[in-house]
Amino acid sequence: MKKITVLLVLLIFILSLQGCANGMSEECPYCGDLAGGNRWFIAKVTDDHMVMPLCIDCFEANAAGDAGISLNVEDYKVGDIVRITYGGYIMESYPVQISPISVERADIDQ
Repeated sequence: MKKITVLLVLLIFILSLQGCANGMSEECPYCGDLAGGNRWFIAKVTDDHMVMPLCIDCFEANAAGDAGISLNVEDYKVGDIVRITYGGYIMESYPVQISPISVERADIDQ
């Protein structure tokens, strides 16, 4: 009985570690941390004020869900891929909003 309990606790612990990633892994090529608490992520422009993060494992995609992130992207057209740098804070509204530091076109293979 003790072996089963230990194995069950170990299994729960290992499975809980997988949920901690949320894009904070250095392996994700679509998002990451910058100095000073800033973050960046790669997204696709979905309409004139919305973007959707490309990687579902990134923090931004988890925070935004399917709604995307409200952002003034008038200089970009629907379908453009952009790299967004922001201060690391996401406002809890619907849709969620960020205050970008920079938005630039990104050239990536999808």
